[in-house]
Amino acid sequence: MNLRFSAAAIAALLLLCSGNLALHAQAVWNGPGMNFTQLSGNNNQDEITPNVWLNRGAKKGLYNARYETAYTHTASPSQTEWAIGALADYASLTYTDWETCYGGPGVLQSNITTQIAVMHIIPDDIYLGIQFISWGGSGGGFSYTRTTAPPVAAPVTLTNAAMVGTNFQFSYVSSAGFTNIVFSATNLLNNSWQTRSNLTGDGSLMTVQFPKRISGTEFFRVSTQ
Repeated sequence: MNLRFSAAAIAALLLLCSGNLALHAQAVWNGPGMNFTQLSGNNNQDEITPNVWLNRGAKKGLYNARYETAYTHTASPSQTEWAIGALADYASLTYTDWETCYGGPGVLQSNITTQIAVMHIIPDDIYLGIQFISWGGSGGGFSYTRTTAPPVAAPVTLTNAAMVGTNFQFSYVSSAGFTNIVFSATNLLNNSWQTRSNLTGDGSLMTVQFPKRISGTEFFRVSTQ
């Protein structure tokens, strides 16, 4: 029996494209590192998210310029909590305020540039890795390297659906550096998707073919991981 695709089935094919589906969870920024420097006497700040802008005055510690105008002992930077350790271990670390994290007065100056830490941006529920490179004395100034948001794959759109001989064929633009997983299902109600192929994306147009079913309708989707 020839495999037939109704207009509705083709429309479903073109719309069944997605990235990963997941419940809300902590965001771990394990993307490429970036450097930030505030020279002594400058007032530039690292606006990491709309809720956290790290800054420092001529003395004392970091504060969140989004909500604070100066450093507050054992409280600043507001909206954040800190822990010594690797980002990969973020879920098992013990978090506290910035000052306590680095040992408090007397040892903070020497500890801060020798420890790898994790900062949790509380309102955004983001965890990122951070290591201070320099920490100025009474004149202020500091620098650090921190991780950034991981690259995000572009949405996948399926195009050029057609029968080619005894195969069903379609195309999509792959995402470089990500794995595209092709799934198929014969029934959309029971969510019984089966993996058909795994392809490493390079940013080019990918065209895939699969043998047609003897009978019935088959649906396809592509997930990017």
